[in-house]
Amino acid sequence: INAEYMGYTILRTAAEELQRRGVIGPSDLASSLPDPHGGGPSEILSSVAQSCEGFSGRTMRKLPFLAYSLHSNAVLNPLPAEDYLTALRQAAERERRDRDAMPGQKQ
Repeated sequence: INAEYMGYTILRTAAEELQRRGVIGPSDLASSLPDPHGGGPSEILSSVAQSCEGFSGRTMRKLPFLAYSLHSNAVLNPLPAEDYLTALRQAAERERRDRDAMPGQKQ
């Protein structure tokens, strides 16, 4: 199993759990595999997983919480899935920037 698929699986299962708990709204973002024809929430989730290349499993598992914290002051409950995906992408980008800014990190 490749790292991209593992990252996608971690992010997908986190989304499924957040949906079950009512933290994020329902959508097809937790479908089992990305649509090979592109578009849709699972394709966005796949794209975020690709951007997380090199992240540890621990880091991948914390991204959904970081994403939700970007909208913690939102009055919408549950958080719309589209907003969650946007926040998840932002959390991954922020993590990448933070890693790149650390001295001694391989580029």
